[in-house]
Amino acid sequence: MIQQPEYCSYEQLDNGVHHVELTHHSAAAADTYLELLEKIISTATENGDDKIRLMVVISAKQMPSLQYLATRAKKILAKYPNRPMFRNVYIFGEGFMANLLHMFIKMIVQRNSDKMNFFQTDKLDDAMEWLLKDD
Repeated sequence: MIQQPEYCSYEQLDNGVHHVELTHHSAAAADTYLELLEKIISTATENGDDKIRLMVVISAKQMPSLQYLATRAKKILAKYPNRPMFRNVYIFGEGFMANLLHMFIKMIVQRNSDKMNFFQTDKLDDAMEWLLKDD
């Protein structure tokens, strides 16, 4: 799997959750994340999975450009019209503009069947519990 630890790390956990950590805000970090995302979608689609559970930990001091991420993500998602639904959680530090990110992601890249939530770093257990729900 694509991985550049200086920008973004990836691990598929034993419970099936795809755990991604963004550690840098550069375009290279965004590209690495999007390459990972496409590989996850492609594999899940080929395997006939019904759901992709994704935890994105944003440990970078800033987010990569939202416009850049959205433009590239829309192109990737358009390649997979029959992809599994997403259940995503985004983990962020205090002071992060989660509301803005939530609105942006919902408007640009989500389908009605996708579910998304945001948690601060001190609520990892709550985030994982939410992520593993089946609703």
